[in-house]
Amino acid sequence: MLGLVSPRLRAGRRAAEVHRTGAELGTRYLNRPGGRIAYDVRGRGHLVLCVPGMGELRASYRFLAPALVEAGYRVATMDLRGHGESDATFDAYDDLVCCC
Repeated sequence: MLGLVSPRLRAGRRAAEVHRTGAELGTRYLNRPGGRIAYDVRGRGHLVLCVPGMGELRASYRFLAPALVEAGYRVATMDLRGHGESDATFDAYDDLVCCC
């Protein structure tokens, strides 16, 4: 059967990717009242927080984040409320609640 990858091979590929990029556990979620915020953190060193603008996703940093990790930084990217993998169940989306 073509296209099937064994769990063992998949785990090996995942380990190689973590070693190469410094990614830590893939997508994580920050629980907030009303929903969850999706984010990921990769690399080691001083933290750089990449926050997309309205209508954008953390995937906007798919080229920049690896370059920053390669330069020795720890990089965190996130999806805003209602965007990407973050929940769209929040009651409010104004500037004040989005920064808290």
